[in-house]
Amino acid sequence: MSLHVHLGFVTSQSRDYFSEKWLYRLPGCNVLVDGGDPPAAGDEGDAERSMTLDVSSPTAARALCHALLSAVQHAKATVSIDWVAAGGEPQQVRITSQNTSDGDIAATRLSAALHAAKPATSNPESPK
Repeated sequence: MSLHVHLGFVTSQSRDYFSEKWLYRLPGCNVLVDGGDPPAAGDEGDAERSMTLDVSSPTAARALCHALLSAVQHAKATVSIDWVAAGGEPQQVRITSQNTSDGDIAATRLSAALHAAKPATSNPESPK
């Protein structure tokens, strides 16, 4: 089971920096839509600053969040990460360049969402 994750960058330069320098290094993270949804009225530049990824595992989610933290610290920027949890509730977390714990919090929440979305293939606590 994979999860669709929408990344919203503050500037198109920070999005370009992340996609050119970091994205190719992340196994398990595939670009679904580069540019996100069409911009709504009043958000003309939003599509240029966003992308949607397909994240395939909790490990890939942790790697993505740590790469995003490195990218936003280099660019002195902010990125918002949006996804829909297994229960259908929309989730959002922001990673800023000022707070390094943002990356750890985002990694924990996103990997937990992926773990919860996985179908139960076996019950490790069942007697054999």
